[in-house]
Amino acid sequence: MKNLLLLIAVSLTSFAFGQKIKPTTDQERLASHKEIRTELIQNSEVLGIPFRSVGPSIMSGRVVDIKVNPKKSTEFFVAYASGGLWHTTNNGTTFIPLFDNEMVMTIGAFDVNWDTDEIWIGTGEVNSSRSSYAGLGMFYSADKGKNWEHRGLEETHHIGRVIIHPDEPKTVYVASLGKLYSPGGGGLYKTTDAGKSWEKVFETKTAGVVDAEYVEERGLLFISVWERSRKAWNFVEAGPETAIWMSSDDG
Repeated sequence: MKNLLLLIAVSLTSFAFGQKIKPTTDQERLASHKEIRTELIQNSEVLGIPFRSVGPSIMSGRVVDIKVNPKKSTEFFVAYASGGLWHTTNNGTTFIPLFDNEMVMTIGAFDVNWDTDEIWIGTGEVNSSRSSYAGLGMFYSADKGKNWEHRGLEETHHIGRVIIHPDEPKTVYVASLGKLYSPGGGGLYKTTDAGKSWEKVFETKTAGVVDAEYVEERGLLFISVWERSRKAWNFVEAGPETAIWMSSDDG
């Protein structure tokens, strides 16, 4: 609590004297999860007081992605723009939340390997509204959402599609629209070692990749490039680099 009050006091003082505040980096955002958020939880005045949901039961924001088990249609996952990831095995009669305890709740897209129970989540809603909050890159679960690991790409901010290669499970494609209010982070990323390292295989000067599709039968990869720029006073929604691209060699 003391750190939070000190941060507010410094911010107000800087504003009063017309000083510019240094923007927070993505690495600082990651570090703050341990340094500030964890401390606030441990020292909370309501620590130990149990809470329960009293409704409404349908509130979780916008649905951004859904994946259905191809061998059992009553099992599926649902991802919300600002409400985490949910899992059902009884055709939606009941849902279990799987992403409540991570450092970010906003989701742009995800993919599931139904043969191995692996899940890849790309955080940060891909819409470009003022209410579209940034994520912190990629998260990976090897046990169907019971445990999660951060796997990089925190600079992407808004992710539109995650694709696990159908024949190579350690190969994953990530379509990133990039930052909303400033340039950077957009493009198509690829890993061949399950997120230990990433390569940007496609980028433009000002646009990001909002969607992607892999055609397994022909080995073709399609991506949708969207050039957009949001300011507090304006929104440019269709720049000249907006286009569809194709790759016949896995990007």
